[in-house]
Amino acid sequence: RWSQLRRQCMTTIQQAIFVDGGPGQIDYWFNQLTDTNANSSTGYSLSDHAFDSLGNIVVAGTSVNNTWPDNKHFWHKISKNGDILVTRTFSDSNSASDVTDIAIDSSDNIYAALGNARFVKWDSSNNIVYSKRNTWSASNQPYGDSGVGGGSLTLSGNALTYYSIAGGGTGSRRAMQVDTSTGETTSATTASGGNTMFGIGGFGKTSQGNFLCGYVQSPSTNNDNYWMVATTSLSQQFCFYSGSPAAACRGIDYINGNYYIVGYRQTDNSFAGDALMYKLGSYSSSGNQGILWSRRIRNINNTSNGSYQSQFYDVAGDSEGNIYTVGNSPNPGTTQGGIIMKFDSGGTVVWSRFIQHTNGATYVNKLSIDSNDTLWVNIDVKGSSTGSSDVCGVAKLPSNGLFTGTYCGFTITDWSSGFNSSYQSFNHNAQNGAVPGFFGGGSSLTLGDAFTVSYTEPTVPGSSGQCKSML
Repeated sequence: RWSQLRRQCMTTIQQAIFVDGGPGQIDYWFNQLTDTNANSSTGYSLSDHAFDSLGNIVVAGTSVNNTWPDNKHFWHKISKNGDILVTRTFSDSNSASDVTDIAIDSSDNIYAALGNARFVKWDSSNNIVYSKRNTWSASNQPYGDSGVGGGSLTLSGNALTYYSIAGGGTGSRRAMQVDTSTGETTSATTASGGNTMFGIGGFGKTSQGNFLCGYVQSPSTNNDNYWMVATTSLSQQFCFYSGSPAAACRGIDYINGNYYIVGYRQTDNSFAGDALMYKLGSYSSSGNQGILWSRRIRNINNTSNGSYQSQFYDVAGDSEGNIYTVGNSPNPGTTQGGIIMKFDSGGTVVWSRFIQHTNGATYVNKLSIDSNDTLWVNIDVKGSSTGSSDVCGVAKLPSNGLFTGTYCGFTITDWSSGFNSSYQSFNHNAQNGAVPGFFGGGSSLTLGDAFTVSYTEPTVPGSSGQCKSML
């Protein structure tokens, strides 16, 4: 399911600007990124974003075509007014991994994780400092690809931490510590679920630490899934029983003293899965597990165990205690559309928005909120089967929700009538007894050598077709 998070992106930019009438005249915009040379079935994938010291957003991902190595990694630096300032691309012959997660330090050096324990560093002048591939064991065994593309890179001081999932399914999880000055691993931890099915759902980078979200499939309870949150030491942090084989944790954040966890879950067999959010107090492994309140968002067309499943992928909070979630849900034609929702601190929906694109299924998969309570989101679009070019978008949006309209192919509508408000409240209870301890932590790997990787910088077409619409 992680592959659903990675869709289409890159090179032609179209841009719509909104102007907030408040102090400072903050500009809001949509950027549409397009590349007609992409493989239309998989295209461009926008997987991460981060901010430099000037408040520019750096968005990163991979492009896919039919020439080996078929994955080209990229990042764009986009200014606060929506202009692309810098584009950098990277390709090597060692792997076609589709992970591109990034981190930025206080000197505006940019780091990228490309899967297979490969790390690249660009300096503040946007030049490559190193390109390294790490190995493990005395015989320099290569690391496998990170499953179906799951990976997360975080930065603390002079150390990078990279999560990965190897092999998918019951495969192992890894956490690597990497020296920022060299790109070489200083330690590596691995852990396996053994016979327990493990699936990646997403990653949460929070003020209290960084977490891996997903699910485990219990071998003893009719294959029911548990929502799973793991720590950087690869130990079990939170685990929630679902009573359903259709459930996954997608994202987590720590907001105003509480953890908020989002994903999807089939809460009863008469309906398809719903987007779900938990506000967590003091966690427990039994009873209601410390959940202060939970909200599920059911598509108005979800009337049977059919195709109208909704999901949340990410969650964040503003300075006033409001909570925002992003994800996707089908329209009446069963084409996926992106959703952005705002809740007050008590869990009441303030506004909801539905995003569609003319090219196909649309997903909103990453959200950040800055000190001005401005929303920054990643939007991916899956190209249609007719071969239309793949696109994705980056948006800078106001917290008041006043951004309905059509902007460069993205159409945003009010979604208050698109979900069934009578199903918002949901009471969670664990199964009888304590939640099983699926994961107990990882063990250290013997490190191998690190190798400098040769690379090319594929040509990226320049921006064109720019459109600006004022609100």
